[in-house]
Amino acid sequence: MKILYVSCVCSLPTFSALFPDADKMPGQQAQKYHRMLAEGLACHTNVHTVSNYPVSRSNCRALYLRAGSDTVRNVQYGYLSACNIPVLKNIWNFMQSFSRIWKVGKAGPQTAVICDILNISVSMGALLAAKLRGIPTVGIVTDVPAYRPKTTNSFVVKINTTLMNAFDSYVLLTKAMTEVVDCSGKPYKVIEGQVDIHMDTVPNLLSKKYEKKVCLYAGGLHRIYGIPYLVQAFIKADVPNTELHIYGSGDYREELTALCRQHPSIRYFGVKPNAEVVEAELKATLLINPRPTTDAYTKYSFPSKNMEYMVSGTPLLTTKLPGMPAEYYKYVYLIDEETVTGLSNKLTRILSKPPEELHAFGAKAREFVLREKNNVRQAQQIIDLIKECFRGKKKNSVCLLQYDCRRKHD
Repeated sequence: MKILYVSCVCSLPTFSALFPDADKMPGQQAQKYHRMLAEGLACHTNVHTVSNYPVSRSNCRALYLRAGSDTVRNVQYGYLSACNIPVLKNIWNFMQSFSRIWKVGKAGPQTAVICDILNISVSMGALLAAKLRGIPTVGIVTDVPAYRPKTTNSFVVKINTTLMNAFDSYVLLTKAMTEVVDCSGKPYKVIEGQVDIHMDTVPNLLSKKYEKKVCLYAGGLHRIYGIPYLVQAFIKADVPNTELHIYGSGDYREELTALCRQHPSIRYFGVKPNAEVVEAELKATLLINPRPTTDAYTKYSFPSKNMEYMVSGTPLLTTKLPGMPAEYYKYVYLIDEETVTGLSNKLTRILSKPPEELHAFGAKAREFVLREKNNVRQAQQIIDLIKECFRGKKKNSVCLLQYDCRRKHD
C-alpha cells in the first residue's frame, strides 16, 4: 500500500529552516499533529507527503520557493514549489497537487490519498485527481469549518464545507462531528488525537522540576480560550511559592504583558519552538487548559495540546470538554466550575497536594496515552479504514461488471 498524505506538513528540519524566528512559526500544533500521524502511518506502510510550504507574506519574504524533498523517520516528504503571492498561491497549489496525484495514479492500485480538509487549495487539487483516477480518499477533519473560532470569511467556509463532504471516508476528532460531516454510508473512524511514541524515552523526573510550583499554559492566547479567567483565577488563588508560565500568541497578548508587570508571579515567554515548550512542560508542576465548554465549537474539538500535556507526565487540569471521551476523566484533573472563583479554588486544592502525589498522577496519564493513544497504534485504525475503502471500491467494480454483463446478455 502507498499513502499520499496531502497537507502543509513539513519535516522538523525543513520547518525549522523555513522559520528560524520562532515568533513567525505558523501552526506548530497542526504541524505536530500531521507529522506524528504521517510517522505513525509510515510504521505500517509507504508514506509520501504532498506538502505545500506553510508560508505567507507575513512570515516569509520570498516570493518563490523551489520544490524539495527529504526523508525523516521513514516519511518521504515531497514539497510543492511555492508562489508566495496571495490568490496566485492558491491556484498554483491546486494545479501542482492535482498533477502530483494524477501522475502517481498511473502507478497502479493500492494507493490511497489522505487530505487535511482545512488546507483547501492543495486538498481540492488532490481530491479532484484522486476522484478521476478512482483512488480512495480519506479526509482528516480536525476542525469543522463553520465552527472554527477564528473563521470569519463565509465564502471560504462554504468552499471548505463543500470540500469536507466530498471524501470517501473520514477521520474525525469527535463523535459529534458526524452531525455536521456527511458520513452517511461512508466509513469513518473517531480518533481524537495521538501522542509521539518516542516520548517513552523522555523521562519526567521530580528532581528536574522547577524550584517553584509552576502552572503552565501553552497555546493560543485568545480570550475565547479562557485565558483571562485563568490569569485572574491564578491571581485570586495567591498560592505561595507559585508561578504561572504562559507561552503563545493571540488577542490577549498585550493585556497579559501589562498584567505581568503588575504581578511578577505571572511570566509570559512569547512564542517558542515546540521542543522548548515540551521541555518546560516536563519541568512544570501542573499544566492547564481552561478552554470553556459553553461554545458550540467545543463539541467538535479535542485540543491536541491536551495529548501533548498528558504524554509529558506532568498532571493536566482541564475543563470537561464535550469532545473528550469519558475514558480520559480518571487521568486528568477536571475544572468543575468554569469561573474565576471555581478555578481559583481548584488550583488551591491541587497545588496543596504533595509533589509525589501529583507526579504519580501525571505518570498514570502518561502511561495511558503512550499505551492506548500512541501515533503508531492510532495510525493502524486509519490503515484499517483504507482497507475498508479498497474493499468497497472492489465490490463496486464487481457490481458494475455484473451489471454490464447482464446488459450484454439481455
